[in-house]
Amino acid sequence: MPLAQKGRVLAYEGHSEAIAALKSGAIGQRIETTHRDLTRQPLIAKEFAKARVIVLDPPHAGALSQMDHIARSGVEDIIYVSCNPQALQKDSALLQKAGYEVLSVAVIDQFLWSTEVEAVVSFTKSKKRLSRRQT
Repeated sequence: MPLAQKGRVLAYEGHSEAIAALKSGAIGQRIETTHRDLTRQPLIAKEFAKARVIVLDPPHAGALSQMDHIARSGVEDIIYVSCNPQALQKDSALLQKAGYEVLSVAVIDQFLWSTEVEAVVSFTKSKKRLSRRQT
């Protein structure tokens, strides 16, 4: 919802109950929801043509077939949320090979009763953002 305050949001989700909940909560927001299994039918690089940023929170196994298309999309900024360090490492390697660099990392202990944490990694190709990071 906070992203929709900054611009139009296109949300894709394969779980029908989750997309229904988002749709009902997004009334009056600049959020368009689409029920789509991105493992079986990934968005292709040209579908990202108008995107300013990609935010993804893939399943535990990672973004699988979606990552190649994201890496080739040309979108300058990517925010990747992960609960699986191995999947994050594998998917990050594809992004870094495509010229993305890590801008920031945050670890969130979202579930206090669990040993699992969420990692939020921001990637960019923007030389301007990267130069600000180092000052």
